[in-house]
Amino acid sequence: MASTSSTSGNAINALMFDPGPSVYYTDGFRQVLEDHMTYLRQHQSTQLMSVSPQAAWENDQDLFGFLQVVNLQPQFHWVTMRMNNFSSPTEFGTGVTRLLIPSSVVLEQLRSAYMTSNVLTS
Repeated sequence: MASTSSTSGNAINALMFDPGPSVYYTDGFRQVLEDHMTYLRQHQSTQLMSVSPQAAWENDQDLFGFLQVVNLQPQFHWVTMRMNNFSSPTEFGTGVTRLLIPSSVVLEQLRSAYMTSNVLTS
């Protein structure tokens, strides 16, 4: 019996995911990302991902679900939505054939600069 409960606990833990650093969900950092949107869209490390009609259909009105399927870290979902000129993840659908995907390295550089500036101004 004990092994069943341990196995059950491991299964539950496997369903949990790490949302990433909490700063990605703050209004202040999101404003920084908005201020750098042109830079992010045009950066040489930004990728252009093809979206198959099947994948777009399967994830109709669920951009974040699609991004989870393609293994994009959750903290990058919102900025990806904004880089593609969506105001809501429900705007993703069958008409979408390509998505701009930000560089995690560039986003982490912006996060680091933001965190440093917050420490210096506190």
